[in-house]
This record gives sequence, structure tokens and C-alpha cells, in this order.
Amino acid sequence: SLAAMAEEEDEGPKKSVFETIQDNVGLTWALKVVKDERERRQATDFQHPYEMIHNVVKTMQFEMVMGSLIVTNCVFIGIEASEKGGHNSDLYSACEHVFTALFLIEWILRVISDGWVWMVDFYNFCDFLLVFVTGVLTQWVMAPAQMDVEFLQMFTVLRALRLIRLARAVRLIPSFKEMWLLLRGLTDSLRTLFWTMVIIFCVLYVFAIAATEMIGKHESFQEDEAVQLLFGDLLKSMLTLLQVMTLDTWADTVARPVMDKLPQMAMFFVFFITVAVFVLMNVITAVIVENAFAIAKEDEEQQAKMKERQKAKELEALREMFMEIDEDGSGELTTEEFLAAIKNEKVKRRLMVLEMEEGELEEVWNILDNGDGTLTVDEFTQGLRKMNGEARSKDILEMLKSLRKSVRDSVQLVDKIENMECTLVSMHEDVGEVQRDMGILLQVCRTLQATFTQAAANMQQRPPSAATTAPKAPTGLPTAAKTIAVS
Repeated sequence: SLAAMAEEEDEGPKKSVFETIQDNVGLTWALKVVKDERERRQATDFQHPYEMIHNVVKTMQFEMVMGSLIVTNCVFIGIEASEKGGHNSDLYSACEHVFTALFLIEWILRVISDGWVWMVDFYNFCDFLLVFVTGVLTQWVMAPAQMDVEFLQMFTVLRALRLIRLARAVRLIPSFKEMWLLLRGLTDSLRTLFWTMVIIFCVLYVFAIAATEMIGKHESFQEDEAVQLLFGDLLKSMLTLLQVMTLDTWADTVARPVMDKLPQMAMFFVFFITVAVFVLMNVITAVIVENAFAIAKEDEEQQAKMKERQKAKELEALREMFMEIDEDGSGELTTEEFLAAIKNEKVKRRLMVLEMEEGELEEVWNILDNGDGTLTVDEFTQGLRKMNGEARSKDILEMLKSLRKSVRDSVQLVDKIENMECTLVSMHEDVGEVQRDMGILLQVCRTLQATFTQAAANMQQRPPSAATTAPKAPTGLPTAAKTIAVS
């Protein structure tokens, strides 16, 4: 009905046959479980139950040790294969038991470190099969049960392929970048190699049919055993043309014996070499090179993502440390809070993990503080990240930029100081002039004071009869007046 069709349309797009099969067999649910477990382990708040084992397994030293064991095992396998008579078979058997035990311990440690999801990865699963099928199953299950293990023992040499995992571990080191690109290009070019073989087979098939018809069945070569060996049937013609494609003595052993009786077949060989060698092989080379460039670009993007995730985890851990140190919850660290925190063993261990010595912890504050006596979250986290590890080009450029700014500020400060010095000198001269003027004024005031004092004394000494007479002007007034005028 129309209502049922409308309900089906509301349910969303229909699932494909492959998705339906995934749902029926439970593969969708399994993939979701794997994804959830990986996200849980990649979360910043995830606490590893076996942190010490995890830290050991993730070190480069562990990878180098296991790589050395794999190489040593391959050397023993080669020596055993080269020896005739089996005189030291017991020694090689004992060594195989030792290597199997060591590889089993390695597998257990990796599962403990990365969890069961480590097995879901394709390369890790192949590694698991190599360890268990060529080691545990062969040496500890089938051999004691008196079962034939000769066929499985031939695959023990495949353990050398486990070195690919070591190459994946060291790919971030610049010295091993080219090696990883070669291995990655080799493994990722398998699909390209398959289609290359298909196209080459088609080209050889078409030209082999033509060669068989024009050369192998030609009446001039019916009794020629050499030509019949080269072009007698389809398979022989394909093998011969493959030899021509590799340019392996094709002119003397293939083309010239045919051209002695059929000179026109020279055009056939020239046309085949043009198509198969000059065009097809160069196109295949171009495709492989393009694939290698794509792999290199993808690998750089993956490395950038890994570094971003590592940076986010480091910043989150440093923020948690900041919150623990910030006792008052103000969002800023003071000198007292930091110095009190570095006495805490937990905080001290975290700082020492960042490659800081115990005697350098008190100097960290002086390095991180920009002069205001407090540290914000960004100053604390970014500062500790920059102090950990080697200086990057970005850090050096930022330092140079800061130094240039400091030099400019210093030059401006020197100019201001020189201007201030000139101003102070001018002010000193003005103060000197004012001081001289004040001295002259003080002298005038003293003269006036003395004159008025003398005049008052003269008036007191005069007899009363002279009080009615007009007083005389003091003799000192003209002198004072002259002094004021001069000033």
C-alpha cells in the first residue's frame, strides 16, 4: 500500500547487500565494538592498568631488541638450511624453542600493552599467525605429537617479514624515512602489481597468437627446430615474447633467425618492442612512481595527525598537573604554589618525566615566569612543552623574533634615557640660574632689613621735640633701591 511504501521511505536509504550480510553475521557489531574500544584507549582520561609494561613496549629500545632477535633467528634459519648432514640439529632445535618462547613473550606483552584490539590490525594478525603457526603450533604441539611438521617448518623463514613492523616503528626517525617509503611502496603496490601482470599477460597473449600464426605455422619454419622451440605453440610464443620484452639477447637469438627467412617480420618485433617496452613498461613505471608519491604524502599526513594527537595528550596531562598545583583555583599559579608543588613527589615525578633534573625544578619557575609573578594555564603548558625535547625551527624563529623585539625596545629605551639626560642637564642649568637669582634676592632682602632696622633705631633715639619735624629719608634706602634696580 501507499502507506507502507511511505513508511519504508521514512526509514531511510536501503542497505546494500554487503551491509545486510555484515549485519546478519554480526560483523557490524564487532566493528563497532573494536571502534569503541580503540576510542576508549585513545581518550585522554584513560588510565592504563599496566602502565609500566605499556611504557616499556612503546619504547624504541624494545623495538630494536625484538628486531635484533628476528634478524638473529633468520641468520640461524639460513645456517641450518645451508648445513648438510644435520649434525647440529639438536642445537638448532633448542635455539628454535628459545626463539619461540621469546616471540611468545613479546606477543603477550604487546597484547597487555595495546589490548585485544591489537589483534584486529591486519599486520598484527599476520604477525600473530607467524608466531603461533611456525613456532608454538610446530614446536610445542605438532612435534611432541609425532606429527609431520616439515611442511610448516618451511614457512619459518617468513618470520623475516616481521621486520616490517620494526620499520613501521622507526619510520618517524628521519634516517629511516626512505627505508619505510620503500617498504610501504612495496606492500601497497601489490594491487598495482596484480593489474600489471594482467595487462602484460593480455599483451603477450595477443602478440603470441599473431607470432604463432605468422612464424610458428609458416611453411618456411616447419622443419626449423630452433624456430619451433621459440614459436611452435602459444605458450612457447608467450615465453619468447616475454624474453623480448626484457630485451634479453632478443636480436641474436630471436629476431635475426626469423628475419633470415622472413625479413618483413622485423616490423613485427619493432612494433612489439614499441608497445610492450617503450609504452607499457614506462606507463607501469609512472603508475608505480605516482603511487609512491601518494604513499609519501599520506605518510606525512599520518605523521602530522600522530603528532597532533600526541600534542593534545601532552597538553591535557599538563593541564591536569596545573589544576593539581593551583590550590586556590584562581586559574593562575603563584611562586609559593609552584615551590610548594615541586616538593610533592607525584608532581616531581611528572616533571622529571619531562627530562628535567631534580636540581633544575626550582629554576623552571624563573624560566617560565614572564615577570608578573604568576603563570596562566597557557604559559605553564606551552612553556613545559617547549622545555621538553630539542628546539624546533618554529621555536628558534620565535626566539629570534623575541630577540629582535627586545633589541628594538632596548634601542628605544636608550633614546629615551638620552633625551631624559639632556632634559636633566637643562633643568640643572635652570636650577643653577634660579639659585643665583634667589641669592641676589636674599641679599637685597637682607639689605632692606638692615636699612629698616637702622631707621627704626634712629627714630627711637630721636628726642620728643623733634617728633613734629619732618623725618629724614633713611640713608640706606637709595643704596637698596639701586641694588634692586641692578637686580
